[in-house]
Amino acid sequence: MRFIKKMKVSTMLGSGFASVIIISLCVTILGRSQLISLGNDIELLANRSLNNLLIT
Repeated sequence: MRFIKKMKVSTMLGSGFASVIIISLCVTILGRSQLISLGNDIELLANRSLNNLLIT
């Protein structure tokens, strides 16, 4: 805790902003991978289920 109290305000603001950017990047990467997975699942369901419905 002493280390944080001795930091300059500009250093604390910079490190806080950097951590927000890192967290945002992680959320973005996770969201993109989940959207890609969802798109693949929808495409699979559309191709398989639609073909089964059209054939019968």
